[in-house]
Amino acid sequence: MRQRNADKIYTMKGMIRDELSTYASFPWLDKMPQLDEKWLYAAISLQRSIKSDEEMVQMKHIAKISAEAHKYVMRKCQPNITEFKLRELFKLYCGLNGAPHEAYGSICGCGPNAAILHYIMNSKVLGDGKLVLSDMGARGNGYTADITCTYPINGKFTQKQREIYTLCLEANLEAAKFLKPGIVFSEAHKAAARKIVEGLIELGLITTDIETAT
Repeated sequence: MRQRNADKIYTMKGMIRDELSTYASFPWLDKMPQLDEKWLYAAISLQRSIKSDEEMVQMKHIAKISAEAHKYVMRKCQPNITEFKLRELFKLYCGLNGAPHEAYGSICGCGPNAAILHYIMNSKVLGDGKLVLSDMGARGNGYTADITCTYPINGKFTQKQREIYTLCLEANLEAAKFLKPGIVFSEAHKAAARKIVEGLIELGLITTDIETAT
């Protein structure tokens, strides 16, 4: 790189995945006077936000495999099965259908474990009458799917579980109404948040007013 005597060297100012407080560091490169650490990241981020027809085909393909894998796991779910068995069933379905790699560390959280952010222990036995949160996706050809769903382990919601599940579903559908070219992501987010707050007030789980809560 020194021999080429470039006018400008563009680098990614990336973060180390497992140490989010530490920047990736290349001391020999940091000494180059013509270093630019800002422009390349912005350019690549903009480029990634627009997908070609070929990319859309790949994304839909891996999303379909992931969605069908979730359905497969739901059919196999029953009381006293372990969280990690659900994870392995998901991986099995994806692998047999041409997507043998996980998009990320799969999350199968039963009961209180579902409330742990990025829970990946997956070691608990699933109890009858509880809910399980499944956050899993497959990866293929450089693209990944990220699907999260929650359902009763025994296949039947209690009344309270159904109320909360229905509220989450309504918020999801409300956000989907905003998804079209030209919108700002926060518009969809705010629509979903408002729907959730309205539902929680109606169920008597919070007592504040909508504007304050959102």
